[in-house]
Amino acid sequence: MIADAKILKAKGITPFESAYKDTWTTMATWNPIVSNTIPSSWIKKRLENKTTFAATHQTAMKKWLQIAQYSQSDYMGTSYD
Repeated sequence: MIADAKILKAKGITPFESAYKDTWTTMATWNPIVSNTIPSSWIKKRLENKTTFAATHQTAMKKWLQIAQYSQSDYMGTSYD
């Protein structure tokens, strides 16, 4: 997907339209990334206070930010409406 985004961006096309002013809309990108990068055992460890988001979600955040860089320049100011 990122390879395709690079091609589109090189042609002057914005690959993704992101509306992150409304924080709940970030979940459409965040949830699939996390479910594919964080082991299913994570929630049990978190509930037992044996891990934190900060300790385990760096990879997911890097991937989320990578997608954001292929969004329009005001992705944090664009609302769902």
